[in-house]
Amino acid sequence: MPTWKIATTFLLAIFLTLMTGACSTIGGRNQDQTEEAEVSFNRITSFDGQVLTIDLGAADLETTEEFPVLTTARHAQNTAEYLTPIPGHLGRGWNLLRTGDDGTSLGYALVSWNNEDPTDYLAGGWWIEFREQHPPNLDVWDFDRNSYIQFVDGPEIDPSNPPEFPVEGQATYSGNGGGAFLYRYGTDWGDFEGTLVQEEYAATVTVNVDFSQNTLQGCLGCEGDVVTRRSYLTRLLEEVLGEAVNDIEVAVADYELHFNVTPFNPDGTFLHTDVAVVHPERTITSVGGQWAGNLSNRPDAAGHPRLVTGLNSVRFQEADGSRGHFLGIFLSLSEPFSRSRGPEQATGSGSGR
Repeated sequence: MPTWKIATTFLLAIFLTLMTGACSTIGGRNQDQTEEAEVSFNRITSFDGQVLTIDLGAADLETTEEFPVLTTARHAQNTAEYLTPIPGHLGRGWNLLRTGDDGTSLGYALVSWNNEDPTDYLAGGWWIEFREQHPPNLDVWDFDRNSYIQFVDGPEIDPSNPPEFPVEGQATYSGNGGGAFLYRYGTDWGDFEGTLVQEEYAATVTVNVDFSQNTLQGCLGCEGDVVTRRSYLTRLLEEVLGEAVNDIEVAVADYELHFNVTPFNPDGTFLHTDVAVVHPERTITSVGGQWAGNLSNRPDAAGHPRLVTGLNSVRFQEADGSRGHFLGIFLSLSEPFSRSRGPEQATGSGSGR
C-alpha cells in the first residue's frame, strides 16, 4: 500500500490540516511500504471570508519536495455552498485545479466560517499532486511520483492558543468522517486478485473525552455503516481523465476503525498509534497507522471544547493477503454544541471566489 506522511497543526477542519494548529497528510512513495506518517502541528491556511489560501510549505515537513500554494481565487474550477454541521456557520466548497511546468494539482477544499467573524473558521480538504503529469494524462496510481494530501486547519485548533480544559468530567462527541479507502484484493477474490481499487468513504465518528485522565478514544463506523460516495473531487478527476476512476465497487460497509485510549497534550493536540480494524467476516492479521488531531479552544455551553477534529491513516492486511488503507479526516461536535444548531441552518450566501 502507499505510504503517507501526515502533517498536523491540526487538521481536520471539517472532514478533513497542518499549520500551527493544523493537521495534514502527504502521501508517499512505494505502494508496499508501511512507514509511519509524519506529523506536524503548524498552520497552513488563511481565510478572509471569501478567499481560502493553502500553503503546505508552512507545515515545515521533512520532505524534500516542494508544494505549490493553492488559492480559491486562482485555482477554483467551480464552487458551491454546503450545509456545514457547525452551528452559526456558513459553508462553501471548491474544486481546485492548477497546472504548471512541474505538474498538476487537483483537489477539493471546504470552509466553514462565521460570517460575522471570518477568523472563526475551519478549513479542510484533500488533493492529489501529479508530479510531471498534465491533463488528460494523469495516473492516479503512480505512487512513485504522486503525493496524496489531506488537511484540516483553523484558528480554533491552533496549538499556540490552547484550550482551557475542565479538571474533571467527561464529554461525548459525534460527527462525520471521510476520505479515501484503498484496497488490493487478495486470494479470496478470484479474478480480482491483485487489483488495486480506490473509493471515497463516509462514516459516523464518535469520540469520548475523559478530562480527569486527559485522554480520549474514538471509533469510525461503530454507529451505522461506512458508506461509499462519489465526491466532487472524484467527479472532477473523472472529468479531467475522461474516464471512470473505478469500475469495481469496493465493500467497506462493515469495517470499523477503533482509536484506543489516547492522551492529549495541554495545547489540545493528540497523536497515537494504538488503532485497530474490525470486520465481522474478514480476518484481520495486521494493523498499522495512527490518528491525530485537536480539541477546540472554543468552549460549548458546558465549558468543554465544542468539537474534536482530526485525521486518520490506518492500514491493514487480511488473512488472504488483501490489503486496505483508510486515509481521512473527521469532525465531531459535543452534544451541547450540536444541539445549538437550528433545523434550517443557512448554507452561506457569498460567492466564495
